[in-house]
Amino acid sequence: MRVSRDRRRSAPCEACIKGPVYVSEFLEMSRRWRLRFESMPPRYVASSHLPLGRMSRGQRMGIRGAIVVKTVSCCSRGQGCAEGRASEVPTDPCLSRSWSSRAAELMEHPSPSPKTRVIVVDDSLVSRSFVRGALEDHGEIQVVATAPNGRKALEVCSSLQPDLVVMDVEMPVMDGITALQKLREERPDLPAIIFTSTNDGHATSVMKVLGMAKTMWLSKPGSGDGEEGRRQVRRALCDGVMQLTGRVGSSVAGAKASKRHTSKDLTPRECKEGPPFAILAIGSSTGGPNALAEVVGNLPGDLGVPVVIVQHMPKEFTKHLASRLDGLTELTVTQGVDGEELLEGHVYIAPGGYHMQVVRADGGFRLEMNTDPPEHSCRPAVDPLLRSVVQEFGGAVLGVVLTGMGCDGAAGCESIRQAGGWVIVQDEATSVVWGMPGEVCRIGAADETRALDRVAPAICRALEARGIRSLASSVRQGRRRAG
Repeated sequence: MRVSRDRRRSAPCEACIKGPVYVSEFLEMSRRWRLRFESMPPRYVASSHLPLGRMSRGQRMGIRGAIVVKTVSCCSRGQGCAEGRASEVPTDPCLSRSWSSRAAELMEHPSPSPKTRVIVVDDSLVSRSFVRGALEDHGEIQVVATAPNGRKALEVCSSLQPDLVVMDVEMPVMDGITALQKLREERPDLPAIIFTSTNDGHATSVMKVLGMAKTMWLSKPGSGDGEEGRRQVRRALCDGVMQLTGRVGSSVAGAKASKRHTSKDLTPRECKEGPPFAILAIGSSTGGPNALAEVVGNLPGDLGVPVVIVQHMPKEFTKHLASRLDGLTELTVTQGVDGEELLEGHVYIAPGGYHMQVVRADGGFRLEMNTDPPEHSCRPAVDPLLRSVVQEFGGAVLGVVLTGMGCDGAAGCESIRQAGGWVIVQDEATSVVWGMPGEVCRIGAADETRALDRVAPAICRALEARGIRSLASSVRQGRRRAG
């Protein structure tokens, strides 16, 4: 094995290998020389024991831009293979032209960035076909394999090493929960999308999986969703794959919204510049269950204000989320009920399928649920909740936006800040998807950007800086404004 080196460069300028060499050896050589094929492909790799079938496997394992031919002699300048021995170069059956032609092309035009490689696991042929079609229509995603159960998924993931798996929950032989746990034993950072139906029997299992890092949940389209619902699911699948694998900085929806949204050039200020806080409102989406567990779990039992939360989830799951959070904090956490009175020190989770808002009624503040049209393709959505709390409490609102896809909550946070409230968002480094918090930052509506483990302390500091206004005082102030 011989590598020619240009003394003026820190990495090999060409790799010439004589004799037998296998994929594992070639990968080890590339790691040793820190050779990155996308930016600096070797001119030739010659081998007597690496047929075209092995080349295909090698490409899947990361050999990109390398030119593999059969037994030939390579000169130090890398010219003999293509020019002097072109007759010995085998034909590429996929391209119907010689490898020498492909070699010349790649030397002039380096290989493009590889597609995101995905494995789809579902016992339903219809679901597998739906996911495959949705992802491959994206253009930057490749479904490298499908599997009908968890056990088969372990086999194909071991051999193909995908960038992400899309996994159903209920399957024969081995369920998706068990399979994902086993996959994470070998690859703890393997991203996964749980793609399952929204029935109550799955909810407990899905909540358990959502406790893992780099995991998001999406609901399969139902028979009553129609073509628009299926289109939204297809888009969410593609956005989720690109977000979880780090290929884009924010969701497509969020990027488009940022062009539409205009900020009012809000200027920096101190947190203490405003009225005492009367309510804490939190919004989250993709990655939200784990983020909420961290934030709510670290809030003190004597918080002194009610907490209202919107997490993008269907109704079968939000009650399980409330139950999970209730076991992590001294605060009382429940799923919100229409007409329920707000109490200080209580946490209310918006039920799936309903927008949740806060209204003034019967001498106090109560929750109101409605089935108005979805906003940002979500119901519950964060913006309706934030609009309602700003309307009732003005600048006495402390708003928090955690990890999530899209731009839901950005307009509401801008309203909070303009009214004199305070907005805290999760930072990009600790977000599963920096779509929602990123959009709040982009429009200039964020007062603080904090790592996830610093969000709860930031909430406590803000409450201490301004103080707390009781709900009874808020009712009296509302009456004076009305009078």
